[in-house]
Amino acid sequence: MEASFTAVVAEIKDRQQNPENHNDDAEAYQAMCAGVVIEGTKKVVEAPKEEMKAEEKKTSATPTDATGWTEEEVSCLIKAVAKFPPGTAQRWKSIG
Repeated sequence: MEASFTAVVAEIKDRQQNPENHNDDAEAYQAMCAGVVIEGTKKVVEAPKEEMKAEEKKTSATPTDATGWTEEEVSCLIKAVAKFPPGTAQRWKSIG
């Protein structure tokens, strides 16, 4: 991802520093109008978003049994019940 973005930045810098070497503004304009530049930029920008969405789906809470509780929720409940044993004042308010 960074390599393709780096190449674009390098070309922009070269065009700024050596404009006499780049007389193809009409071609660049046509490419931009055709969406080539925009689509390339979208790929570079949206790829991390897609990776984040995929990662969120992997780590999202999914029920593991008929109770509808996830493994993470059950684990937290077990820890809280151990931390606040029976007889603790307002135990369930502390756990919840």
